[in-house]
Amino acid sequence: TISALASPPPAAATAIVGGGPAGLATAIMLARRGWRDIHVFDRLAPPPAPDDAGVWSETARFYLLGLGGRGQLALRALGCWDDVSRFTTRVVGRRDWSPGGDPDGVERIFVDRKFATEVIARDRLVGALHAHVTERYAGAVTLHHGCECARVDWAADGRGATLQLELREVGGARGAAAGPAL
Repeated sequence: TISALASPPPAAATAIVGGGPAGLATAIMLARRGWRDIHVFDRLAPPPAPDDAGVWSETARFYLLGLGGRGQLALRALGCWDDVSRFTTRVVGRRDWSPGGDPDGVERIFVDRKFATEVIARDRLVGALHAHVTERYAGAVTLHHGCECARVDWAADGRGATLQLELREVGGARGAAAGPAL
């Protein structure tokens, strides 16, 4: 059986396509397990700093994520909860709307949960994880912005598989770089 906690031997180079929360969390996890030469490719420009008050002052402009117990425990296991939690807001309830329902919605308050939900703007979470990677794993993880994955080819030779990525630069992205061939 394969254990979810088993760590396969590091690859010569590792490519992660997508620099959002899942891609950055994957890069952190691999770097914590000793992997090196990890490349994260994202089509967007680098995110704003998570402590930039000028960017994050209008909460209503952003897609908000609620981090419950599983999310908080996962970020703790990755060693980045302290860097993320500085930018979250604790909530004890939510308001739900349904089509044809009460236009004011239904308020739900939760006081009996082991973990209070912590809310953060999705892009601010990306900014906090991005900062965590650049501050703690710069020797293992390289972040490439302004490029997108155009094509992926897999080749199996009986001993394993090789991934060939075709990347293309996205116009106008701050810090755009096509990245190395992997």
